Amino acid sequence: MTDQSPATFGSDPHEAPAPSASARAPATTVHVLDPRCGERTLEAAGQQTLMELLRDRGMSVMALCGGGMSCGTCHVHLPQPWADRIAAASEEEAAILEGCEDYQPGLSRLSCQVRLEPALDGVQLTVIGE
Repeated sequence: MTDQSPATFGSDPHEAPAPSASARAPATTVHVLDPRCGERTLEAAGQQTLMELLRDRGMSVMALCGGGMSCGTCHVHLPQPWADRIAAASEEEAAILEGCEDYQPGLSRLSCQVRLEPALDGVQLTVIGE
C-alpha cells in the first residue's frame, strides 16, 4: 500500500502553484543598434543570455554555434558603464573576440556569454556579428 498524502505527493491541490523563477524575474530593457535591422528596444524576462534575446527577436546575430562560444557570430559592443556591471570576459572569450572583425578591447563581448540581469536594465549596445 502506498501513502498518497499531500505531504508525499506535493502541495494542496487547491493552492495556486508558486510562480516560476522566470515569472518572478524583473524585465530587462535592452536598447539595440543593429546596422542591418535598425534601432530597437527589446524587453526580456527570465534567465536568458543576450544572444538568445537578440537571435529570438530577429536581430542580425547569427549565433552559428548556438551559444557554445566557438564562432564569434554573436559579437556585440557593450559600452561603459554597462561593461563594468557584468563579469569580465573569460580568457577563452577574449581569445575568440581578438579574432573578430571590429574587435575593440573593453567594448567587445560575445553576447552568448552575457546573462541578462537587473544590472543591465536599460543597456545600450551595438550588434557587430560576423
